[in-house]
Amino acid sequence: MHFTVHPTLDILRELYTEPRHPRETLRRAGPLLLDPGTAIEPLYRARGIHGVRWPALEVMELVGCDGMEACVGAQGWGLFNPARSLEASAWEFARYEALDYRAQVRALLERLQRLLALPDGQVDCLLLPCDSANRSLMLFGHGLSVYGAVPGLILLRLWPGGAVQERLPAALARAWAQTLRHLVHGRETQRNLADFLVMEGIAAALSRRLLPDLPQPWLACFRRPADWNEELTRIALRWYDCPDYSDLVSNVYGAQVVMGQDRPPPARPLDPDTLALCSAVLADMLDDDRPLTHARALYGDGLLALKGHPAAGMPDWAGFEVGYRLVEAWLARSGATLAEALRAPSAQIIAESRFLESPL
Repeated sequence: MHFTVHPTLDILRELYTEPRHPRETLRRAGPLLLDPGTAIEPLYRARGIHGVRWPALEVMELVGCDGMEACVGAQGWGLFNPARSLEASAWEFARYEALDYRAQVRALLERLQRLLALPDGQVDCLLLPCDSANRSLMLFGHGLSVYGAVPGLILLRLWPGGAVQERLPAALARAWAQTLRHLVHGRETQRNLADFLVMEGIAAALSRRLLPDLPQPWLACFRRPADWNEELTRIALRWYDCPDYSDLVSNVYGAQVVMGQDRPPPARPLDPDTLALCSAVLADMLDDDRPLTHARALYGDGLLALKGHPAAGMPDWAGFEVGYRLVEAWLARSGATLAEALRAPSAQIIAESRFLESPL
């Protein structure tokens, strides 16, 4: 098993932090960011295989958060957002250097490799810049976007303010488990809801083994850091001369967009009765291959309502807990390892776990 954490932030730093005319920015972005063979060459290689519709991307776009912002990289990961503060970006890149961020990522991936690995696996990890004026990243992702839903590639955007060290391990564990399962199953990894539940369950189970004291590991990538509101206020005041981040105006492909008051629902575990009900409902939907069904099952009504979709009676974040608990039930019942879970078909894990038959 081999992995590489590419020096993307070192290569891109000057591009994102130096003032210049937009035409000059575009010219300089070509050899660094936009052309195949650049600092993000593994991403272009993956796009060559999967095209523009990457696995799970349509589901994430329906809710407007999660790994979408790492994968899509709106406006060149913020490079072409005229509202982005260059001073904020300079602070961001300096902070990555002060934290020895790339070394932290490498050390965590080494730990994850010891917990879960494929003998012939190869994973490329790209650390990508944030955009302090990106609404979905900063408000709905709390400054975190991680994507691992393609074979052998992890994309990570993590704003280096607030509780960055607390968020990094679970984010990488989730992406590591996702990309390894895709290395095993390829295009068969996410055909239906059963596949989504099992993949997220394996990811949360790996997070639990990396961080045994982490509460509700299936929610770790969605939980708002305790100091996040303060971090947003600091960003707004320091770099945008705005007392409230909600009033900050960004620029999305030429349109003026106010950040606004919308926020994702709190990431909380289900009570036992609700868990049992959700498990019964999802048990009847396992073969469904529609992205909207997957989004509703995993993320719940709250996020989808903010995107204009009608409620379907699914609690927020429910599918992530169901997936985690059924995978843990299969591991306990079968005596299997996480490595064996990576290779097992979703239908086998669900059937042998017997969790959906009696979730309490």
